[in-house]
Amino acid sequence: MNLSLVYIFLCVYVFSLSPFIYAGSSIEADENFKLAEESYKLNDFAKALKYYENVIKTYPKDIKITYVIKNYAKCLYSQRFKTRADKLLDSLNKSIAVLNKAKESDEKAEVRFLLADSFIFLSKYKEAQEQYEILMQNPVYKDMALYSVGILNLIVNDANEAERIFRQLSKDAKINSDILNSSKYQLAFIHFRQNKYDLVIDELSKLKEVNFNMKEDYMDIADRGNIYITLGLSYLRLGKYKEAIKTFQELIDKVPKSRFISEAEEYIEKYKKLAER
Repeated sequence: MNLSLVYIFLCVYVFSLSPFIYAGSSIEADENFKLAEESYKLNDFAKALKYYENVIKTYPKDIKITYVIKNYAKCLYSQRFKTRADKLLDSLNKSIAVLNKAKESDEKAEVRFLLADSFIFLSKYKEAQEQYEILMQNPVYKDMALYSVGILNLIVNDANEAERIFRQLSKDAKINSDILNSSKYQLAFIHFRQNKYDLVIDELSKLKEVNFNMKEDYMDIADRGNIYITLGLSYLRLGKYKEAIKTFQELIDKVPKSRFISEAEEYIEKYKKLAER
């Protein structure tokens, strides 16, 4: 499983946002803000960055500054491949300094997730962890932040800590169902890498028919075939060829657009004689 795909959700919420109107905001009348908004809507993120940065410098304590930083953070992430790492890091640190002084608002959490994602891109894992720890202090975002820490541990190859986190989340019946099922999903793939195929079969068999009501926010579920191909491979590793063939065929029938279709067809062709014995 491509871990970059798993965490990219942590980094990209939708790049669209309706303007918010705040009473008492000086930003509304600022020419830089207007130009930034126009550039942002045109997906000209490099230009928007420059204008948003001027707004942040001019109005660091304005009531609308969190909204500006959020769009600025989105622009930063969109430009991460075009921006020098040192400049990106400097921008992130400046954003955090302003964000920490800004008034509390519901938007601050989304900004922190975006900043954490950018830190991950720069391999600044400690800085990303710090943002998640702040988020975990908020009951509304605690579970999502903890899940993000689990993904972060997978990225840094600390499978034991990731497993502990996902097991904790997967046993909490009170949390959001998507986070609950996504934690079970991540746990299954950790067990697959640990060659614990009986556990994988038990876990993924329960997730095959789950209706994941998500974009790609919690897991690499853009291709549900990932569940079926891993489940089928687990059966193969245990010598359960009939179950494996059945699972690969389910993949073909139920997820016809999966990138794993050709792989499933190859496994069926290769092992069908063994399954007939």
